[in-house]
Amino acid sequence: MDTPVSEASPVFILPLDVARDVSMIQEDFPDIAEKITRLWGSSELNQFFDSLMFDERGTRQGFPGAVFSALMRISKTHILLVPTTPNDSLLDHLLKER
Repeated sequence: MDTPVSEASPVFILPLDVARDVSMIQEDFPDIAEKITRLWGSSELNQFFDSLMFDERGTRQGFPGAVFSALMRISKTHILLVPTTPNDSLLDHLLKER
């Protein structure tokens, strides 16, 4: 289920290294790049990465090596900022220190 963006939704800016990887992915997989950008900052993106990496249908060919590496880098960065377990993100820890 996609999360609609409303006027009250926070806007997250992609880190520069993530933006570069998303731009590279955009060339061959524009739908995936768009979804990463749209879901950035939500735990739903972590679920999306899981669905990309694990073929439940048994029919996928896989990603080219450079795209797979970029997806893994983006996923690792995102899970540090927004882990699947609530209240355990880097952002949560930084806000608690204030």
